[in-house]
Amino acid sequence: MNVYLHLKSLIKKYKKVDSFKKRGIIYISIAVLFMMYEFIFHRPPRLAVLLLWFGVIIIALFIITTLKDPRR
Repeated sequence: MNVYLHLKSLIKKYKKVDSFKKRGIIYISIAVLFMMYEFIFHRPPRLAVLLLWFGVIIIALFIITTLKDPRR
């Protein structure tokens, strides 16, 4: 039950976040998932793929920190 309440509070916080920050969070989540996939299923991990996903994380951090929603 405690996990459910924690998840519910996280969803409420996510709904209050700026649209650019939401987009950045989604980009980072996808990049981390695919980097984990690369480490788990490919031996050795492909450097070009890791650099690509690391670049996506950098772009997402840029989006989160600099861009602002003009409607707010």
